[in-house]
Amino acid sequence: LSQACVAMGFDSLESKVHIPVWILSSVAYLLSLLAKLAGDTDTGGRWGHRLMGMVQPFTVRMMTIHRWFDISNAQRDLKYEPIVPF
Repeated sequence: LSQACVAMGFDSLESKVHIPVWILSSVAYLLSLLAKLAGDTDTGGRWGHRLMGMVQPFTVRMMTIHRWFDISNAQRDLKYEPIVPF
């Protein structure tokens, strides 16, 4: 995957900094609390909206869950072959 990123002109994934999930989650919940204290986050209060826009608990959860897909049915029924074999 890192080689594919480099081939498309992006930085290597190895050059990125890894932040543990527990730190990201803690920061997200802290910002969520601060946003609720600073303004109405549902309507985008002045400071609340800016704080919630940075890191949200939902975003951290969605970016860190493991996903996998089974393409065997598409290969069998549609004769699908992925461009990049895994």
